[in-house]
Amino acid sequence: IVKTYTTQEYSFNLAMEYFVGRAPSNSYEALEIILHNDLEDAREFTDDEDNLDVAFAAYYALSLIYKKQRELRKLKDLLGEKYNVLDCYPLRYEVKARYYKRSNRYDEALHNDELAIMILEDSGIVNPAVGISYASTVCNILESAHQVLSDDVIERAREHIESAIAFNPNYPKYYFLKAKLLFYSIAWSASDDEINETVHTVNEIIKKAEVALFKMHNGQGKLTANEEKEYTDFKNRMQAILKRRNVPMFPKTAQELDELKERILAAKSQDVCTASAILPPVPDLQKGDKYFFVCYSSRDFHSVYCDLIELYKKNVPFRYDERLENGLDWAPQVEQYISDPDCVGVVFYLSRNILATGAVCKEMDLVQKYQKRHFAVNLEGSTEPSKILIQIILEAYSQTPPRYEVSESSMRKFLNFFPNSDVFTKKFRENKEAGTAHLDAYIADIKKSFPAIIIAE
Repeated sequence: IVKTYTTQEYSFNLAMEYFVGRAPSNSYEALEIILHNDLEDAREFTDDEDNLDVAFAAYYALSLIYKKQRELRKLKDLLGEKYNVLDCYPLRYEVKARYYKRSNRYDEALHNDELAIMILEDSGIVNPAVGISYASTVCNILESAHQVLSDDVIERAREHIESAIAFNPNYPKYYFLKAKLLFYSIAWSASDDEINETVHTVNEIIKKAEVALFKMHNGQGKLTANEEKEYTDFKNRMQAILKRRNVPMFPKTAQELDELKERILAAKSQDVCTASAILPPVPDLQKGDKYFFVCYSSRDFHSVYCDLIELYKKNVPFRYDERLENGLDWAPQVEQYISDPDCVGVVFYLSRNILATGAVCKEMDLVQKYQKRHFAVNLEGSTEPSKILIQIILEAYSQTPPRYEVSESSMRKFLNFFPNSDVFTKKFRENKEAGTAHLDAYIADIKKSFPAIIIAE
């Protein structure tokens, strides 16, 4: 690896990527031993920098392996104080950025990318891979609509990509990143003429990337599984956004939505709720449009439906099982929604009612089965799910004889799935059912939890 990849055309990072991509699946165990042994030796023999260099090489390789294997807990562990002795290596900040990107905490990721670049530049060193890390973070932010970025930040990302391409014009990843940055930076704001011109340019850049791939793989043009997914995802995402620009996703008018909300709030019983006339509309999604699925109890329809109408007004793409109230079979439809690749996660509306339905445990199983992200909106005015269970138990004891609607196993599953340490979107009771004061915080949590969703202004 050293002989082949430490040439003028390749950086240390690319050599690491090559190693990580082809190393045996248990290589991280050997690297963990190397890291901890050499770190101890470095602490014992403070004048021997070789041990520290070896420890950092293992540390850096592990960060790549954990990222590729989605071992978020292990990646987070690399940020711990026991590794502070490695702070003398600027690439330690890139490892931190790697963790924050995997955790969808893009502000922190960008900050650490900037620190790594600044420290290296102060020493007169230009590391293209660190600049690419910065540009990749910027692309993540633009794609997820996580925040508005200044023109300076976007221009700096462009400069880093061009610098990397000049350093190694035969590495396809840089061209794809250039195409992503160009497209995502104007995807929603450009006019039709501008977007058409941009798409033409993007396709030309992708052609260059594919030529580079062809050369890189000795004329075979063969993609690794990760490359195939990354590049295909981008092309599909680009097409989905282009379609969405021309097809209205939310066809209902504000007046129609306000009238529907008034009817929902006027409904006094669950039976009235079953009428399809007061079910909230769902966005007109097409294949490739990312959405989240909403799980709730029909007894909470006032709060949930008012939220869904407000999310619809704000152009937030979601799905819920609007056929649930019509007596159709629950399980197949819900599993279809949650298992769909376009479903990026699930929002649970927590209350004593959702536990009483029994369906929530099945929905939790589906989330785990299909490895979907999730977070919760707590309707009980508390951020602690255990208090919901306590209230259920107290109410059960007040009956004669005591009667529990929820089994102990369901309660345990509920607490394990929604631990009290989780951060929940707070829907305070003082907002009432019609309240909207929580909406901005709610949408911010949605963007953070499901970064693949694009919420158009």
